[in-house]
Amino acid sequence: MQQDDIRKYLLTMKKLLKSGCKLTIVSRTKDKNFFFMYLYQLTNEKIKEILLSLKEDEFKENLYSTHPDHLGEELYVWNPTRTLIAQDGSKVTEKIYIKTHIDEKKKLVVTISFHRYGDI
Repeated sequence: MQQDDIRKYLLTMKKLLKSGCKLTIVSRTKDKNFFFMYLYQLTNEKIKEILLSLKEDEFKENLYSTHPDHLGEELYVWNPTRTLIAQDGSKVTEKIYIKTHIDEKKKLVVTISFHRYGDI
């Protein structure tokens, strides 16, 4: 993956998110994702804020979906470290595993995974 490709992807994703496109979070159905989002009260707005704050050097790898309904879709994996607020009000610094896909035809940013790094 070339640095220019990562930069272009980030710019596209941020442009879509800032323009009010739909942010779909399909990861809510998996236990590790649900628990992480519940623990830190991560709403769509908070997840959007984290996605908008991603930087090129937080990119980890490029994958292709093996899910039958989305076979071959290009996925981008990010590993940012962010300070989050737990339900008890304490601040916790977490390394996060985020997997995203952009559907430019539908003007949609899809978050496939959003959980603590290492809980794969």
